[in-house]
Amino acid sequence: MWNFAGRQNDIQGHYFNDDGSRDYMNGNWISGIKAIDQARLGPQDNLPEEMKNNKARNVYYMLPLLLGLCGLIYHIKKNKKDAFIVFIMFFMTGIAIGIYLNMPPRQPRERDYAFVGSFSFYAMWIGLGVMALADWLTKLVKKESLYKVIMPVVFVLSMLCVPVLMAKQNWDDHDRSEKYAARDFAQNYLASVDENGVLITFGDNDTFPLWYAQEVEGFRTDVRILNYTLSGMHWYCEQLFNKLYDSEAIKFTLPKEAYGVGKDVVYLQDRTGDYYEVTDVLALLRDHPEKFVARDARGEEVTVIPTTHFKITLDVPALVKKGVIPAAIADKVDPEIKWTITKGSLLRHELMILDMLGTNRFERDINIMNPGYIQKVFTPVRNYSIQDGMNYKLLPYPASEVQPVLFNERENRYELQCFTEESYDYFLNGYADKDGQMHPLQWGNLNADIYVDPVSQNMGTVQRQTFCIAAKELLEKGDTARARKMLELGSEFFPKKNFCYDKYSMMMVDLYYDVFGKDRATQIWDGIFEYYNQHLTYYLQYNGTNKAQGVAALMQESLQMMYALNQLATLVLHDDARAQQCSDIIQQQGYQL
Repeated sequence: MWNFAGRQNDIQGHYFNDDGSRDYMNGNWISGIKAIDQARLGPQDNLPEEMKNNKARNVYYMLPLLLGLCGLIYHIKKNKKDAFIVFIMFFMTGIAIGIYLNMPPRQPRERDYAFVGSFSFYAMWIGLGVMALADWLTKLVKKESLYKVIMPVVFVLSMLCVPVLMAKQNWDDHDRSEKYAARDFAQNYLASVDENGVLITFGDNDTFPLWYAQEVEGFRTDVRILNYTLSGMHWYCEQLFNKLYDSEAIKFTLPKEAYGVGKDVVYLQDRTGDYYEVTDVLALLRDHPEKFVARDARGEEVTVIPTTHFKITLDVPALVKKGVIPAAIADKVDPEIKWTITKGSLLRHELMILDMLGTNRFERDINIMNPGYIQKVFTPVRNYSIQDGMNYKLLPYPASEVQPVLFNERENRYELQCFTEESYDYFLNGYADKDGQMHPLQWGNLNADIYVDPVSQNMGTVQRQTFCIAAKELLEKGDTARARKMLELGSEFFPKKNFCYDKYSMMMVDLYYDVFGKDRATQIWDGIFEYYNQHLTYYLQYNGTNKAQGVAALMQESLQMMYALNQLATLVLHDDARAQQCSDIIQQQGYQL
């Protein structure tokens, strides 16, 4: 129906919300015919600007679908056997694939590409539909001699009503000619890694652009990309033992065979309570595997490591000499990093990370896109990592040793500062290539008049927040000039026209007030207010138990944001009129916090 009736947007939906109610907002098919869409998806009036102006909102008025149905009927009447063959192909490349693959309903991404064959076979009927209309019109006027006149007219009208309409609707959200987000973000991530460093990524969207940058453009081929998600597969772990491009193989204590076929899991059992060196434990497992064998409840052999307490012993003088540990804090660095794994087992990729960290001993620069993913294996990762450029650098000492814990007066709490001094320079001035030439960071042209897809939306929103967090730290250090520059760059690269002001922009109000003053902060507040007021107005149109339930959670969120905006207006902007505006809306709905 997306292909032949129309599509609401390209935000992935699962038909149902998390609470089991119907999802009316994301990824549904629409026709553009108000009566049909309203009966299925609720009100089509007063759509929020963000929904109404979404370039991926494509309506075909069901014309391709209807023309295809005409072609199917015409095909059956003309040649049943031939029509049956096309139908079988349509079925086998569409519905049958869905049955055969038995895909779970919640996928990491939409799988419409799996059924593209069926779209092509249906398109044959669309083509036959043109002939059908010409034939039927000829019979209607009862003059076969007019066929040569009717056919061109039908053809032209069909062209205008189907392919031309579809091209017009689809062009703006399928045109990638001025969009470079995947390449630029990939280069930004790679550029912030030290020479011959390791960059741990998580999933396809993180990793594929990085592979492209290295494979096609030859950019930073000295960086070793380690996809934590893929390393659950034996064939991927085996590749980590090899040199790739200009990047040396990753050092492990366990041999390649320890991550081979069938080596999916090892179990942990604490028998002594002492902390053991990671490499010592894994060397014993490597050299004497028979000592680590036990039998599970089913009588099958399993590998059991008899400890959950691990440590990494650092060669502090050597790391100081390499510049990994600042000389100024060398005497404060504990030469032993100790932690406990609370899991009862480690899957292949988790064992691999434990092995790599213990064997590497911080001799090779390790960067992580998101430290939280390895926290179950290396529990102190959040305290031992610091944002360095686009990534988080893993440190052999707590980050608080080099970045002071500052007190946040407004939020009445202490918080760890997460940026290195080099990070500020990286975001403001860019990076130097191997010849020492500086290159400013590029952000995919996402500030141009282009279509910004949901993945790019998420990436851009995160980076705008990164600029804000960096500005906040600089402001707390008294560096207002660089804080101002950070905020200006964030707004320049990720402007409101492509990245609306919503809940993720709340921190900007406070920051802009401190850096630019009330007027600029108020503009952002107004943008957030308008966003949620439009959505609230739209949700209030939903009537009936089922349809209202489908937007209940969204309406609740909008009201919560009204309360948060009320607090911002009162405590930050000191604007009673705007605070009252939010209070009135909250009271009208009888909302109780």
